[in-house]
Amino acid sequence: MKPVTLASIDIGSNGARLLIKRFDEDAPEFERIRKVMFVRVPLRLGEDVFTLNKISKERQNMTLLMLKGFRQFMRLHNVKEYRACATSAMRDAENGKKLMKRIERETGIRLEIIPGAEEAQLLCNNLVENTECSIGNYAFVDVGGGSTEISLLHDGVLTESHSFNIGTLRLLNHKVKPSEKDAMRKMLQEYSAKYPGTKILGSGGNINRLFKLVKEKGDTNVLKVSKLKDIYATLAPLSVDERKERFALKDDRADVIVPAAETFLAVADALQCQEILVPNISLADSIVDGLYRKVQEDEKNESLKAEEKKLRDAEKQKAKNTKEAEKEEKKALRAKAKEEKAKAKEKAKEAKPKEAKEAKPEPKKAAETPKAEVPKAETPKVEAPKAEAPKTDVKKAETPKAEVKKAAPAKTKKAAAPKTAAKKPAAKKPAAPKKAAPKKPDAK
Repeated sequence: MKPVTLASIDIGSNGARLLIKRFDEDAPEFERIRKVMFVRVPLRLGEDVFTLNKISKERQNMTLLMLKGFRQFMRLHNVKEYRACATSAMRDAENGKKLMKRIERETGIRLEIIPGAEEAQLLCNNLVENTECSIGNYAFVDVGGGSTEISLLHDGVLTESHSFNIGTLRLLNHKVKPSEKDAMRKMLQEYSAKYPGTKILGSGGNINRLFKLVKEKGDTNVLKVSKLKDIYATLAPLSVDERKERFALKDDRADVIVPAAETFLAVADALQCQEILVPNISLADSIVDGLYRKVQEDEKNESLKAEEKKLRDAEKQKAKNTKEAEKEEKKALRAKAKEEKAKAKEKAKEAKPKEAKEAKPEPKKAAETPKAEVPKAETPKVEAPKAEAPKTDVKKAETPKAEVKKAAPAKTKKAAAPKTAAKKPAAKKPAAPKKAAPKKPDAK
């Protein structure tokens, strides 16, 4: 897969974030996922929503200006794809959907208002991939400005996901019902009884900041609950300005850090945990990493589709070639048959004159046979004039008649013409004795 730059926008109840990451699978391992830009704006939509139930015009305009700036940053870094999500405050605001449409119309950014369950799922997916929590029982806790998302995992599989309207801004404005706190505590205790030894994985800007405040040199990403209790006890009595001055906290962190610590301590107490793992994974990370997985899947699917299309095209081409080959073969056979027919016709033409030539001599032989016989039959013609000398012997003169009769049966059946030819000379020969009729007295 080619290097790709992706972005996520997370609009929460306390702040809004833009995270741009570059993914390159062929780069060295430490550079495969590189954070290009991270911008956080203390928008604080929750301050309006949790008191007025809607987003004020002032904050609507702030949101529009902020998102226009985010869009320019994404263009600057050649972001291929992005996903923009809004959470608790926008979900609960009466005018949340109306503002969402206005944002798309004026900035071109398509914003999604995601439910708490999906928010928890996004965080959980990223957590399983980037931490060693594939074995054992874990409660992944993300404390935000408007809600607390809790995902319960067993051996790397999400078993339950819950969203509670217990957020830092809601707590500051006393907008959290006691029943909501009780529901969260009950759920955690039941899970702990079912899956003992459950560990806590903390997420969000507040737990990250709390961990930095107590972290000592050489510490891993484990925050001991005892240390969290200590820092909470230190921060709680201080005013916002004192927290800012003493711990170098920003305006939008100094007030919410104490209710955040309270929430994590409540979760640890319900699960009877002594440690909180802080992997430094935020919702913005989860969104952009999830988007990268989607891009990978899409590219893989496109590759498979292209491969399938290639195979289909190859099969079609093969079928076409086979069809054309068959067509050409049939054409060649027809041409060959035509050629053979023409040769046979030509042969037949050449054979006809030969047959005619061979057939012509036969009738000639049949016609010549009588000619050979006629001279034999004509012998009496020569003898008749010679027989005129002995005038007294009439009987001898009749002999030629008998000879002529004998000659007639010897004629072939093939030609009738010789018969007439033989009769004509025979008719002429007897005419001579008739003229000698006056010799009757000699006979007496």
